[in-house]
Amino acid sequence: MESPQTPAADARDAPQLTRRQVVGVAGAAAATYVAGSVVLGAAPATAAGTWTRAQHDALPIAWNHPFTQRAETRLGVDGYPEPSYPGHRGVDYYVTPRAGTPACAVASGVVTGGGYEPSGRGQFVTINHGSGVFGDYCHFIQGSTSVSIGQNVSGGTVVGLTGFTGYLDPPERENSHLHLRLYLSDGTNLNPIWLVTNAPLAGDSPTGPPQNPGEDELMYKLITFAENQQVWIVGISGKRKYIPNTYHLSLLQRFLKGDSLLGAELDIIAGYQAAVAP
Repeated sequence: MESPQTPAADARDAPQLTRRQVVGVAGAAAATYVAGSVVLGAAPATAAGTWTRAQHDALPIAWNHPFTQRAETRLGVDGYPEPSYPGHRGVDYYVTPRAGTPACAVASGVVTGGGYEPSGRGQFVTINHGSGVFGDYCHFIQGSTSVSIGQNVSGGTVVGLTGFTGYLDPPERENSHLHLRLYLSDGTNLNPIWLVTNAPLAGDSPTGPPQNPGEDELMYKLITFAENQQVWIVGISGKRKYIPNTYHLSLLQRFLKGDSLLGAELDIIAGYQAAVAP
């Protein structure tokens, strides 16, 4: 959660490099976070504008929920439909127990930053999730982060324990939560509620047989998650992508059966193929 009263709310998520010790990535690429320092991985200032739901759905990233249980969301991202306030750039996720619950990476990626900001993100981790998308995971219990700068992580990897470090209102244990910000390199904020809130739980495994497998079933499978009935395409590498609508699902089913498709339809199929390619 970020302060609605502070004029500099838009800048508070970014490390104040002139006020805190900075550890360069070149010298700390293989090092774990050192208490009291801030490493590179600063979130850029918010850019004007937001992304549409269609743009979110088109991201070639296999998302998962940040916890192994469904979390409650209380505040969303400023500029998107959910309740929020000016300058709030992420989503606040609450689980039980409030403090000390493992929070997980919502997609695979590389850890590019982390540190401690007493008046902002608190104990945080930054992950580059690819496709130009970064994630800030904030308010962890101090010293509880479990990943290192330069480390490759998979979706579902535990990155820290929920806490109430940094700016929270009120700053109490019962207000412990994960503040998750997903954003582009130019500072444009994305909406985690559209991407991860209803994605498969961290550590969940797809269940059920492939739907309409055809001659390409050794390359691609359509699977359904029993927990929420979401359908995903999975490649031979194990990479997966959520299928957001029935039109795309019908195209993929036809593709797997070997049906003829039009040029525009093949372009859609190619996007899914690229997303799950080894």
